Amino acid sequence: MNMEFEEEIGVNNNDTGADAERLEVVGLKAEGLEAGSLDELNRDALGGMQDEIRATTFPKTAIIVPYFGKFPSYFGLWLRSCAINPEIDWLVVTDIESDYTFPVNVRLVSRDFASVVRRIQEVLGSDVVVPVPHKLCDYKVFYGLIFNDLLVDYPYWGHLS
Repeated sequence: MNMEFEEEIGVNNNDTGADAERLEVVGLKAEGLEAGSLDELNRDALGGMQDEIRATTFPKTAIIVPYFGKFPSYFGLWLRSCAINPEIDWLVVTDIESDYTFPVNVRLVSRDFASVVRRIQEVLGSDVVVPVPHKLCDYKVFYGLIFNDLLVDYPYWGHLS
């Protein structure tokens, strides 16, 4: 692993066992960042073993990412960062139709903002007001209930604003 990357993620040179193995995988993936496309990134950075590494090393984890409107200009870079984290499935709940090439661990879940608000109201049993998509973050502690249909296969989940 290169020294700059080790310092950036705070690698302890005394790491052993599974943690050291995971850091080595992360180091390999980080070196693959120069690949030209997401397909090349997945193939080159992990040697085509993304599913095997995930299945043998990491528990299934989902990150729920509600995003409505228009993807930001740096969205392609964000997709690359997702691609080098094969232990996580990124569930992008959105109303956006996209021409981006998505890595295998990023799934676009088509939902409109109004249906998500209705689901929040249903789960909380209240007529909550969510005036703009940005305010969904006020309900992120309830995402496990709001998006429970997406989390059936995941023992662990998180959220991203």
